[in-house]
Amino acid sequence: MTHDSTQLEAAQALVARVVPGSASHFRLALIPKADSLDVFEVKSISDTVLLRGSSGVALASALNWYLENVAGTNVSNPLVPIQLPTPLPAVTAPVRITTPYRYRYFFNYCTFSYSWRGGTGPSGRR
Repeated sequence: MTHDSTQLEAAQALVARVVPGSASHFRLALIPKADSLDVFEVKSISDTVLLRGSSGVALASALNWYLENVAGTNVSNPLVPIQLPTPLPAVTAPVRITTPYRYRYFFNYCTFSYSWRGGTGPSGRR
């Protein structure tokens, strides 16, 4: 398995977890980086949303952009699947966004150390 196929499969699995009822209406593809930086594109083709990105993280960013800017929702709790309407809201004009950052993080790098101690949650339960 190549690095690219691993990135694509991971992004497809993410879509299936985040929008399970609508995952079949998303198509994902890898594209080259833009001047060594991650880039993503989002557009609608008929009743399908095409997410293209230069990495798995870029594809995840494309999904997040679509959910926030087109579908009017967000992934505030990444463990709760999102239900989207049928048909999916269409992207009115193709979008291409290149990150200005070489390194990006999900959450603050030490987020979990603020509220969790010794493997127990804020309520003291495991």
